[in-house]
Amino acid sequence: MSCRSRRTRDPFTPLDSGEDGHAYAAVAGLTFFPRAAHEQLPGTWPHLAENVGADWDEHRDHVERGLVTVTADGISGGTTTGEFAEFAAYVQEQGVRRPDQQTLTAYSPVSKPAYDVVAWPPDRGEPCGCGADVKYKRCCRPRGMGSFA
Repeated sequence: MSCRSRRTRDPFTPLDSGEDGHAYAAVAGLTFFPRAAHEQLPGTWPHLAENVGADWDEHRDHVERGLVTVTADGISGGTTTGEFAEFAAYVQEQGVRRPDQQTLTAYSPVSKPAYDVVAWPPDRGEPCGCGADVKYKRCCRPRGMGSFA
């Protein structure tokens, strides 16, 4: 799981004012990799399975539980969509030979502007943010309700 708090321009939930006069809110941006992108990560860098989950279900568990954790700490949670090609390009641009959790965390906020953070949890009755064609409460929500192993 890659998670990094950042201040994002958000006129709806201001926490404080930035030097530029805009209202900002603390948002924890976790990178969620869709199934196809996720499958390529451990396929290319097997050691990353420890950080992103060995399979897609484990990845969804990591992200959902991470969102539960940061929101319990009073930080707004959200996700950005990670793409394998973008991550691979970022790894190459940074000259990283063996990407790790630090690489995943650094990639997260760099690749997506603040307005690309998808708010969490989804509104009542909305489809799950993982892309499954079911409601959030029947898909990923239960994943965040267990404890960390």
